[in-house]
Amino acid sequence: MAQTYMKGPMDPASLGPISEEKLAEAKNELKELKTKTGWKEPERSHMDDKEIKWRFGGPPDYTIANLAYLKGRTRIHDEGSLE
Repeated sequence: MAQTYMKGPMDPASLGPISEEKLAEAKNELKELKTKTGWKEPERSHMDDKEIKWRFGGPPDYTIANLAYLKGRTRIHDEGSLE
């Protein structure tokens, strides 16, 4: 998708979009973290809505945001509870 240029850097000190290589590393790290901890990524049920017309042809990739969220997590709420 054309969104690669919109993804921010993993390190705030770096400039420019994230490379495909760094994105692949982040996806692997996210997968390992979820496997090790059993945590889940935030649910974004609207992403599968067929009526949405995405600006760049498809939904955005939340890998970087999800990785930052899970790495910075301080509380684990019970399934189904209000967070």
